[in-house]
Amino acid sequence: MELEEALKRINQADILVSPDALEFLKKAEDLEAITNKIVSGPDFVITAEKIGDLLKKDEEKKIPLPVEVVRNIGFKPLASEYPARLSMDKASDVSGKSKCTGSVEDFVSYFRSRFEQTEKILRARVHGNSTATSKSLAGYGNGTHIRLIGIVNSKRKTKKGHLLIELEDEYGTVKVLALDDRKEKQQSCFDKANSLLTDEVVAIDGRISDPFLMAEDIIWPDMPVKEQKLCEEDLCIAFISDIHFGSRYFLEKNFAKMLQWLNGGAGDEKSRGLAGKVKYLLVAGDIVDGVGIYPKQENELIVKDVYEQYSMLSKFLSELPDYIEVVISPGNHDAVRRAEPQPRLSEELMGDVCNLPNVHSVGSPAYVQLSELRVLLYHGTSLDSIIATTPGCDYMHPEKPMLELMKRRNLSPIYGDNPIVPEERDYLVISDPPDIVHMGHVHKNGHMLYRGVSLINSGTWQGRTDFQIKQGHVPSPCIMPLYDMKTGKTRNVDFSAEGPEA
Repeated sequence: MELEEALKRINQADILVSPDALEFLKKAEDLEAITNKIVSGPDFVITAEKIGDLLKKDEEKKIPLPVEVVRNIGFKPLASEYPARLSMDKASDVSGKSKCTGSVEDFVSYFRSRFEQTEKILRARVHGNSTATSKSLAGYGNGTHIRLIGIVNSKRKTKKGHLLIELEDEYGTVKVLALDDRKEKQQSCFDKANSLLTDEVVAIDGRISDPFLMAEDIIWPDMPVKEQKLCEEDLCIAFISDIHFGSRYFLEKNFAKMLQWLNGGAGDEKSRGLAGKVKYLLVAGDIVDGVGIYPKQENELIVKDVYEQYSMLSKFLSELPDYIEVVISPGNHDAVRRAEPQPRLSEELMGDVCNLPNVHSVGSPAYVQLSELRVLLYHGTSLDSIIATTPGCDYMHPEKPMLELMKRRNLSPIYGDNPIVPEERDYLVISDPPDIVHMGHVHKNGHMLYRGVSLINSGTWQGRTDFQIKQGHVPSPCIMPLYDMKTGKTRNVDFSAEGPEA
């Protein structure tokens, strides 16, 4: 259709065209379709903004899923021959157990729980010094070497450049001084003190010099050194997170490619053999983009109804092979409380998929037992605060801030940087060391082995947003980590290219 004909039709419909709308129509590719929308609309004056709104409404009707997944009829997956060995650690999951009312007593109980759980880990560490408390400190003379366990209340630099730390236990507070002695040692106590986070529980070895404890070493709870645990089954665990169903940046074609691969319909013979070993799929939050999560989010949504967004999840799950066990935990974009620990997604949101025997919904954090492997799922919201406050951490390497959380044995050590509900128990303390830790949130893929624990961040299935462009953050979408349960190795399957590449 020519511009002159389009304007004639619009004029016959008694609709006035603004100057900016005229410029829009001059550059429009599908002029006939746009003209049809204008003449059938309710407006007497059409502007470029109103044309944009008409096109957006049309785009919102295009829900990316369901997708047509091509299945390989001759596909004989190895994983289908193995029974599922899966169980949930309900004691580690806050779902159905939240009793917090926001009272002062709740906050006291929460921090007491954090202290007691972490103190138990630190007291198990072998050391030569006597473990003192703020109450018993007066009984020791100057020059005595002791160990003190407490919560870091504050940390500040003195006029001479030293660090003054206030450490609190159940009896009171103690002033700890860490001298700037970096010239004397390669990795000094001062360097360790500089990386202390407020609200974390640590042990400090030092020498009494009234009114200070002169720090000589700082000990984090940390993970015990252990061998990596392996399984007899020649199977794999797949990890995904940050799908963001409903976002206009959701990478539908790549996601469909992943589904097709899991069904044996993509890749060469070797790649299909790898797909056939996937027995478990763990999803670490931000399943949907949500509604009203951040200002002007509606401009970046294709689907603006959160129930419709979760219906896309249902369609996705229905396309998965039924022998794959799926465990789903929420994130900060999901329709549960924003504060941590987060309960599992409700049956109202999950719909009929709750009745599927191979789909399991848990909170965040949550522990899942897969064969002999203990897996910790946590969305990873606290990674932002760790990256912002800890030297050597950045968004390009998410495994580094994950390692810092393992050292501290707490998934969110800084209280208040991201919302935390003061439950009677601190569910974010890592009391029992896991074998695998799975997080997402930062939209960057990464993994490493730390003291026998596999740390995996699964990245995202969402393209680069305007906010990420402004922040200079470059995500790594459409990469699915696979953990080989028999060898303990982690590899990435890349669905951002023409075909699945392992």
